[in-house]
Formats: sequence, structure tokens, C-alpha cells
Amino acid sequence: MNNERQTVVIIGSGITGLTAAQDLADYDLNIHLVEKEPFLGGHAIAYNCKATEECRQCDACTVEKALKQVLENPNITVHRGSKVVDFSTPAPYTLTIEQSPLFDGNQDQAILAQNYDSCPVHKGILKGTSPSHDPLYAVNPSKITELKTSLGQSGLDLDQEPNRHTVTADSVILASGFVPFAGEQKTTYNYGQLPNVVTAMDMELMKKEYGSYLRASDQAAPQKVAFIQCVGSRNEQFGHLWCSHVCCPYALRMAEVMKSQDPQAQVSIYYMDIQNIGKESPLFYNQCRDDLEFIRTIPVDIYAGEDDHLLVSTVDEYDGSLHNKEHDLVILSVGIMPGEDNPSLARLLDLNLTGEGFFQVQNELDTTSTPKPGIYLAGTTTGPKSIAESISHAGLAVRQAAKYLGVSK
Repeated sequence: MNNERQTVVIIGSGITGLTAAQDLADYDLNIHLVEKEPFLGGHAIAYNCKATEECRQCDACTVEKALKQVLENPNITVHRGSKVVDFSTPAPYTLTIEQSPLFDGNQDQAILAQNYDSCPVHKGILKGTSPSHDPLYAVNPSKITELKTSLGQSGLDLDQEPNRHTVTADSVILASGFVPFAGEQKTTYNYGQLPNVVTAMDMELMKKEYGSYLRASDQAAPQKVAFIQCVGSRNEQFGHLWCSHVCCPYALRMAEVMKSQDPQAQVSIYYMDIQNIGKESPLFYNQCRDDLEFIRTIPVDIYAGEDDHLLVSTVDEYDGSLHNKEHDLVILSVGIMPGEDNPSLARLLDLNLTGEGFFQVQNELDTTSTPKPGIYLAGTTTGPKSIAESISHAGLAVRQAAKYLGVSK
């Protein structure tokens, strides 16, 4: 193949998709970045810096930087609120992209801002979490029918139809990411029922909004915090036997930020065993041992206590007796699950999934290639990865795509 402005479509705009888009754009290729959500950046764009007295290598700043670079790159065309709904072979591939209505105009943005806090439809109006999210507000495409009842007279045109267009691609990189385990599925933890049982992502959004990690019920600084690890991962009940790989270092970093926020706060970690702590040094783990209470058991229930406090119930492994410990905030470290669009994307692109629901890699020595020429996998499409690992995997996919296209910098 030649280097005459060939086209690559990247599906997904988390850190993997952003990295792949920026790297491939440097080859002077036409890049189309397709993101189903109204905002770019995936889950990680909502993460806060975990630095205390020193950098904790959490890579949150890396995501923000990558997003800014992509938005400023003239070789990258962004398709927000968009999905690939049709795909024709052989290569070069023709992709049909369907885009939901976007409400980016000044008048629509003013209406969305005015109704954001009072909107009766849960998550009907979305708000960006990054300085690069401009416009800042969006309508949740999956909630438009419900919004017609509550915001039908607001001035928003909620009767707009999606529009479709086609892109011809010489190569495709699938970077569609993951979904967090739904905390509601662990019914004994009463997530969604008890206001101060939250997920780690809930806490990230809390800090984005208020500047600190606070209790959901009253926005007060928590004094007795619990982290519960492996929620949805390493769990036979749900058939999720894999380790999500990132939850332990993530929870420890957040816990240390909370201790830095309030040194008098008590923070407990309920765990099976502490897995890979990523790029952190053993000194960080030793600091965590000094600052935090580690309780080697996984709770069975969470009950309501007094004053919006919580009782975390555990079973003694020796005599089977129940023990309750009081906390005023419980943070669930929910695991990484296969992307919800994996089955439909696999059918569309004629690719295979593993029994767990992630995309099947060719072999352990080639974790990006697929049986389809010019189509590559990247990031958490193939299984749990950290931000740093996702960036590295995106780089592998980029090199494979560049080789296939016959281009060089």
C-alpha cells in the first residue's frame, strides 16, 4: 500500500483510542475517531490526580493531555455520540456511522445547564468532566424518550433523528473499552439503596464536582471509610473469575489521598490479597501499611446504621461468627467487565469473543491482530489493563496498522 492519505477508523475514545489516534495521525493518515458517548475520553477522563506529596504515577494527567492533543490535531476527525452500525468487506472497509443528535448550540447548552440539577430523568442530561469537554453539556441518547415528557417544553428539539454517513477505511482499530461492574448486582451491599455505599467512579465524579472526596448523603468529609475490593471480579457467583488487575493500586492511591485530605480519617481496606501495585515502589505499599487498616476478608453484607452510617458485616473464618464494623462511607472497588457492545461489534466485524466476553486474541505473542486484514484490537477490548498498559497496547496496534498500510514517519 502507499502513503497517499490512507484512512484509519478507530472505534472508542478512551485512553487507548486517543493514543492510537494521535500516534497514527503522526503518519499523515486520515483518522476517524468514533465515540458512542457525547464526550471523549472514556472512563479514565473522569479520574482525578492521586498525587499527595509526590506523583503517584496514576496517569490521570496523561489522559487529559492525550485528549487535548487529539482535539487539536487536524488529521483527526471526531464523531461524538456515534456508533458503527454497518460494516462491509473486503478491505478497504466501508463503515456506516450513525450519530445521535448533538445539542451543541449556545441556546441548547443554556437550556441543558439550566435543567442539569433539576432534571427528573436520572442521567438524562450529562455533564463533561474535563476542561476539554466543550460543549460541557449533552443529552443522554438513551434517555431521549423519557426527556420528551420532562423537557418537552424547554425549547430543546428532542424529535431530531440520528443521521448516518459512511467512511471508507484502509484499517480499523477496535478500542471500544470496558464497562465497570454494576454495583447493584451485588445485592447484599445495597448499592443504590444506601446513599453512602458508592463506587470508586462515584467518588471520582464527587471530587470533580466538589474538589474533595466526600460522603454522598451530605457532602461531609468522611471519618470512617471502607474500601471493599474485588466487587464483581474473582467471583464465582457471577462467573467472573478474572482479576481486574487495576483495583488494588487504584484503591490504595485513592485511600492515601483521603488520608492526605484528612489525616484523622480512618480508612480500612477489605481484601482477598493485594495484587499488582503497578508502577508504585515498595515504599508506597509500606506507607499504606502504616496509614491504612488492612482487613483480609470480603464482607458479606452492608446494613444501614444510625445517622446514615453503615454496618459492614464479615464472617470470622475460624468460628463462622458474624462481626459488624461501622463506617460512614463504603467505596466499592468494582471490576472491569467486557464492553457492553462487544457482542454486536463482534457480529458486525465477524470477530470472536472469549468465553468471558472479551475479544479473542490471535495468540499470546500477537495480542492485537485479528483474522481480518487491517483490523486490530487494542486496550481493554482483550481484557483488564491499567492506563499505562492500555497506552502500551495501543502502541502495538499502531505499529501493526502502520506496517499493514506500508507507512512510516
